[in-house]
Amino acid sequence: MLFMLPGCSRETDSETSRPNILLVVSDQQHYQAFGAVDSFFSTPSLDALASESTLFTRAFVISPQCSPSRSSIYTGYYPHKTGVVGNTGSIDAAGRRISRLDDSFRTIGEYLKPAGYVTAYVGKWHLGDVGRHAQGYDTRVFSTVKGGDSIPDREKTRHALAFLDAMSSDPAKRPFALFLNYTAPHTIYGYGIKTPPQADCRTEKKRSSAREFLCGRQQRKACGTNPVHAERQWQAVL
Repeated sequence: MLFMLPGCSRETDSETSRPNILLVVSDQQHYQAFGAVDSFFSTPSLDALASESTLFTRAFVISPQCSPSRSSIYTGYYPHKTGVVGNTGSIDAAGRRISRLDDSFRTIGEYLKPAGYVTAYVGKWHLGDVGRHAQGYDTRVFSTVKGGDSIPDREKTRHALAFLDAMSSDPAKRPFALFLNYTAPHTIYGYGIKTPPQADCRTEKKRSSAREFLCGRQQRKACGTNPVHAERQWQAVL
């Protein structure tokens, strides 16, 4: 979700050309997995946002995995250019281990800082060792994913709100760019076959493709719960 937020006080044409930027990334959330598209899901904050926004329903992800998608989002290059063609730690088609996003690539933060933006990256990185990429962000709260996300989504929300509060009282009225990366609802994959379903999608007469995605396999019986968990964090930020 990308937000272009006009500043509260701008005095010159050059300043008005630099809107505040808030990019919120949910993880592995089907584009139909919220109430504005499918009433099966209870996501009032996302629904309210959708009613005031442009909603893209024909977007295409060239590589629907975490690491390749993030490498594209933050560098602007396709995965075959970044070399991150699979999740970090996996093996590519040539038998090489994918370790990290190479230092030769600059992320969006490294372009925005010289343009006068105050930048912040909060949450899931999943592109290997951050290394020099951290220099693109004034506020850095990178979480790791080995053995599970090292920072709960609730904590990411607190960091994001603290940054927004600080920028709202910035005496210089500098433009900001906040990149907030949640893990939810990624954990739909975490439910076991024996997990009792909280909502049995198989009894529904009408099933959207989102519901098929979330509930089509036995290990995903707890369908519809994790988009709601993600919604709670969205509500706090919005």
